[in-house]
Amino acid sequence: MKSEDLRSIQAPLKERYRDTPAAALMTLRAHGRIGEDISCKIDTGQALRIAGLHPTTAICASASL
Repeated sequence: MKSEDLRSIQAPLKERYRDTPAAALMTLRAHGRIGEDISCKIDTGQALRIAGLHPTTAICASASL
């Protein structure tokens, strides 16, 4: 995609957010549980996403002990 194409797609959104900043806000809710994997579930209103630590985080953490 060319940058001009992207700018033309983004222009209406940017204008709307400039005119009505509250339209750009989104409330997310997250629920987490510490277990074998540290992760949380985030409800975006469109889909449930699972977020967690990068897989190499555990390796780095154990290597520093």
